[in-house]
Amino acid sequence: MILEGHGKYKMIGESPAMLKVYDGIERVADSNATVYIAGESGTGKELVARALHNSGRRSDRPFVPVNVIGIHDSLLEAELYGVNRRVATGVDKRDGLFIRADQGTLFLDEIAEMTERMQADLLRVLQESKVVPVGGNYSEPLSFDVRVIAASSRPLREYVKSGKFRTDLYHRLHVVSLSLPPLRDRGDDVCLLADKFLESYNEEEGKNVQFHSSVYPWLKSESWEESNVRELQNAVYGAVVWTEKEELKPKDFLKEKEKKEGNDGSKWIKIIDGKEESLHELTHKANLQIIKRAVIREGNISAAARSLKTDSRTIHRYFSEAGLSAKDFK
Repeated sequence: MILEGHGKYKMIGESPAMLKVYDGIERVADSNATVYIAGESGTGKELVARALHNSGRRSDRPFVPVNVIGIHDSLLEAELYGVNRRVATGVDKRDGLFIRADQGTLFLDEIAEMTERMQADLLRVLQESKVVPVGGNYSEPLSFDVRVIAASSRPLREYVKSGKFRTDLYHRLHVVSLSLPPLRDRGDDVCLLADKFLESYNEEEGKNVQFHSSVYPWLKSESWEESNVRELQNAVYGAVVWTEKEELKPKDFLKEKEKKEGNDGSKWIKIIDGKEESLHELTHKANLQIIKRAVIREGNISAAARSLKTDSRTIHRYFSEAGLSAKDFK
């Protein structure tokens, strides 16, 4: 499901972090410069790539996306550059994505996953603006005019430093860069997105489920660091499908997480490398997640406090700081 928001870029979000993204789109959309989009998994990199295409001078031409994860080199070659003749059983002559995107935009997602050989091939293709289809004649390459937008959820600069990604290709792709904020840094946007998902899944499932007011502070207190908006989307969908009630509370989301991830919460509490937060801030966030799951598991704050070998006042303090209360979990 791809949700469309209001405004020029049809994206959902009004936080300062997203306004900065919109400003970046505005600045570079009408250029032919290659754009690199950085962001964690599920932050909306393809949506931003589409917004760049739709707002630019190539908007009436094709937008062609491809995710390179898990595609073997020989298949990726055929996908990107095309096939000139039957080179194997079941493989017919066809244009590659560079030719199909001619005059338009080619979006290369998860570019960091390319092998060293494919990186070298891609660099040559970008430098020459020509491709030779698999099985084709190298003396008769095909020319193309394509704007390339690349993206990765990996720290591409670190990949360059460690030798996993070519420096020359990095600079070729990194003419202009946009950085997408994780959902946990987008404030009230998480509530806007959740409302939109709820509306869509109510319609899809033929239900009329609503959020209890306690859901909104809970949504903002979650880290959503596994897959950001995608994780939120799945959480709302799961809660809508499973509930037999007309109103969702935080516990309706948390119980589903417990089924998937285990009771102690340790599998999904992760520290984000490179995140500029103090040890105290990171520890506080981790503690809050553990406390919430303990309250759900034990049924009340007193029992949760005993299981965690702490006191009830500590749990109440964590909840108060997060805008939550014990009744939200009953």
